Amino acid sequence: YNGYGKLRELNKNVWYNYNKIGDERPKLPPTISKKYYSNGQLESLIHGYVTSPLLEKQFYRNGQLKYYKNGEEKVIKEFYPDNSLKRLVIGDVYNISFENEFYENGILSKEKYIKNNVNIQKTYYKNGILKTEDHYSREKGQLLKTIYFEDGYLEYYENAEEQLTKEYHPNHKLKRI
Repeated sequence: YNGYGKLRELNKNVWYNYNKIGDERPKLPPTISKKYYSNGQLESLIHGYVTSPLLEKQFYRNGQLKYYKNGEEKVIKEFYPDNSLKRLVIGDVYNISFENEFYENGILSKEKYIKNNVNIQKTYYKNGILKTEDHYSREKGQLLKTIYFEDGYLEYYENAEEQLTKEYHPNHKLKRI
């Protein structure tokens, strides 16, 4: 409880009987954990196991959702204070199949996904123009790397399969090959 007598934090363990035959190592019991701001507004809610929550929510002081993670759906969402999407991740922590991040104006700032066993990551300027693109394979390492000027013209190009690297000046003239 806080100094005003309002509930500040609540933790609850749900106990199950794990004395079943064949259980070598029982799991930790699921927990429900809640934290509150001084104004009584819910700050965070965690439901699931301590080591890997099934459901986690965090809120801004005004009650607006800030962070959402659902372990069963393998989804993570983060929000700006105006409720616009800041980040979206689909997949688990070690095997992300899709991830997008957004600027406050809603324009895509970063995307990450896997295509044909190649990790692809792209970043964008605030005006929506492609800034970088990287292709990476666990077996082969870095495959392709490109960097663009803010006007959309190529600044740097590296392709491992072609064994080719190119660099350009801001006036778009070739600097080095």
